[in-house]
Amino acid sequence: MRSKWILLLSSSLFWCVSAMAQYKVTGKVVDARTGEELIGVNVVVEGTKIGASTDLDGNFTIENVPFSTTAVVASYIGYQSQRSVVKFEGLEARVTIKLKEESMLLEGATVTVEKITNTESAIVLETKQAKQVISGISSQQMAKSQDKDAAQAMARIPGVTIVENRFVMIRGVSERYNSIMINNVVAPSTEVDKRTFSFDLISSSVLDRMMIYKSGAPELPGDFAGGVIKIFTSSAVPENFTDINFSVAHRQNTTFSPYFQSQGSPTDRLGFDNGFRALPDAFPSTRVFQNTNRGDLLRQELGRELTNNFQPTERIATPDYSIGATFGRKYTVNGKKLTTLTSVNLSESYQIFERDFFRYLEWEDRSLPVEQRFAFLDNNYQRDNKITVLSNWTYEASKRNRYRFSNFFTQIGENETIIRKGKDFLQRPTDTLQNYLLGYRSRTIYSGQFEGEHTLSDKNELHWVVGGSYLGENEPDLRRFRTYRSVSAGEDEGYIMQLPPSSNLFETGRYFGTLNEYSVNHGLDFTRTVKEGLTSNLEIKAGYYTDFRQRQ
Repeated sequence: MRSKWILLLSSSLFWCVSAMAQYKVTGKVVDARTGEELIGVNVVVEGTKIGASTDLDGNFTIENVPFSTTAVVASYIGYQSQRSVVKFEGLEARVTIKLKEESMLLEGATVTVEKITNTESAIVLETKQAKQVISGISSQQMAKSQDKDAAQAMARIPGVTIVENRFVMIRGVSERYNSIMINNVVAPSTEVDKRTFSFDLISSSVLDRMMIYKSGAPELPGDFAGGVIKIFTSSAVPENFTDINFSVAHRQNTTFSPYFQSQGSPTDRLGFDNGFRALPDAFPSTRVFQNTNRGDLLRQELGRELTNNFQPTERIATPDYSIGATFGRKYTVNGKKLTTLTSVNLSESYQIFERDFFRYLEWEDRSLPVEQRFAFLDNNYQRDNKITVLSNWTYEASKRNRYRFSNFFTQIGENETIIRKGKDFLQRPTDTLQNYLLGYRSRTIYSGQFEGEHTLSDKNELHWVVGGSYLGENEPDLRRFRTYRSVSAGEDEGYIMQLPPSSNLFETGRYFGTLNEYSVNHGLDFTRTVKEGLTSNLEIKAGYYTDFRQRQ
């Protein structure tokens, strides 16, 4: 009788200890054919409601599991449910679950799913599967950060440095050593005197994702040392929609502050000059002008034909604003799927800031003051107006053939005024100086591509693209001039313009410049899968890319 009570007490203690212990099941869920990790798979303990979902790496952890657990069940859309037996070693059991694709025969219906590329998880998956060293950012991440253009978004990618708020350096390498592609087509250079791309031209609202390839590959352009930056514009249309957006922003030390700007044209708010600042039509060529002497009456007459636009006027900087509309539509043409995504955005922004500009005759590490060469305070006033238009079309001729027509257009106008006040202690110690820079620059960029994707067989794929781009830049009537006033003069006395004895770039001058660049390109890629593996496929690729460019 005594032994019976001892056995009963031991059993009770065992079950109490088992109930107090924290058992858990961990594991990974992968595709049985490819070995790829599956995200969001539901895994539950058999016969209970205790479970968990897999993370971005396909891993899961189920805690507070009953000791009597013998199996877990994994289920996922498009895959067969899988029951897997678990065996505890101590307080933990680990299991690897391989799900097989579920085959279903549907009569009279075809289900197709557009690959999602603009989410954080999609970027992580693309980075893991890439053969090169790459980084990226998705439109989902840009929406969370409220970045207004591609340059601000790029600053969040590791190894990237933004220069002048628009140029990109990769791993410390100058922007001229990077290659830029828009929708698999090489982008034009946006600067006159160097090879680079201004990322502030592209609004973040039209982007699908941006990828940076930091190592070489045969299918990438070879003329880079820093990296290849691929910009992909949005094209996915999950359903018909219409979005209207309007935003207003207050910029500290700028909004509702005095803002100075010279007279402009009514179309400045649309990002271009209507001809108000242009050279007169009767202005002669450079060769004719240089053949005249300095006292020629022709020079005097030409000078009077230019606008007398040297006095910036004061106004109030209004709040920054952005207004836009995006339309997504799905159509059926002869039983085939046609989708279109169109976006139009108009924005205006102001920026006002001060900058100290000093120079010294010498520099020594000592406590005595060093003699100054000059001391200036620059007041900078900037206004940017931008129009961005995106229109992408996708036509699915069949399951194996897809065509895309992508169009991207940007028009941006940049007003800049710099008023520099101070003294030159060496050349004009008895005068107070006030120098000016009054400038306006408009830039136009268009990029268009027509491309096709063809699945020739289960192992052969073909991709081709034909594209073109245009870059236009107009910088009319950039005015730089110096004025002075005697220190002994009163505050009401005006400044006198400093006229140089000969032409130079530092005193009174006016500059007119234009840039036009056209490019046409074509590329073709062929991919053949030689062997399918659990984690990756063995592929052979071949192709070519050609680019013709003309700049004036």
